Parts: sequence; structure tokens; C-alpha cells
Amino acid sequence: MVDLSTATQLLAMGAGRLPRPASCHRTLLADGVVHVDYADPDHVFLVTVTQVPRVHLPTGDPVVADLDGVPVRLVDVELANHVTIALAATGPVAEQRLADVGYRLTDDVGTEYRLSTGESGGADHPWRARWQHLPTPPPDARLLRIEFADGRVVAVPLPGR
Repeated sequence: MVDLSTATQLLAMGAGRLPRPASCHRTLLADGVVHVDYADPDHVFLVTVTQVPRVHLPTGDPVVADLDGVPVRLVDVELANHVTIALAATGPVAEQRLADVGYRLTDDVGTEYRLSTGESGGADHPWRARWQHLPTPPPDARLLRIEFADGRVVAVPLPGR
């Protein structure tokens, strides 16, 4: 039997460490609606895909840390179905250590954001790190606050609030 949690993991991440179901049949029913059948005698899954706009917030590209004399910049903050923080620096020292740049993400109404996923390096942006956080800002939040380990603080206004 494939339960909802397993089906969600299979659809989002592939089989990975999960046992692969004996059968999987997917049918596109409409834009954003997919029927998924794992040959379970008791149920099928109906998957709804929602397109979420990605909103890049103005940061001013400030220097937020220093790695052995190499400045680290906050190059992007974006909202979608999470909050993404993007840092960038130059040189091999930065590539290996961007994950060491500590920070805390909050907002003006006291929301504590937790790290969900992240990545650093790669062929396209070897000296860049992107970290996704949850939850998304609540409707009454007006300002994101990023406090870096050395005490530097960047306030980023939230749009349309």
C-alpha cells in the first residue's frame, strides 16, 4: 500500500530510499491536475499543481560577512512558497565556506523561520549559496529581518503589505 506521505515523497523526490511501487500510472487530467495510480486496490491520488509567483525583494546587495578577507554579499531575497536567502562571494575560499555564514531570519511580527533546504556551489554559480526557509511570511508581516552572526542586520520590506 502506498500512503499519502509515501506518494508525496515519490512524486516530489523520486524513489530514492523508498521502495519503488510495483506499478505507477499517471494521467494528465487538466492543466495542474494529475491522476496518479500506484495500483493500490483501495485508492488513487489526485495531484493539484499550483503555480506560485517568485518575487525578488530589493536587498541593496550589502556585504553581510567576511570570509578570510573575501566579502560575502546578500544578493537576493525571494518569496515564493518559501523564503530564499542567496549569498555570493568570490574565490575558492568562499566556495567551501559559504555554508559557515550564520544568520537568523525573522520578521516584524516575530515569526521564526526554519531552514528547509539549501544548496551551495555548482557549475553555474560556484560561489553562491541559496537557502530556503519556511513558513512564508504571515499576512501582517511588513518586514523581513536577517541578522548575521557578526551582528550585521539587513531589513527587507515585504511587498504589498
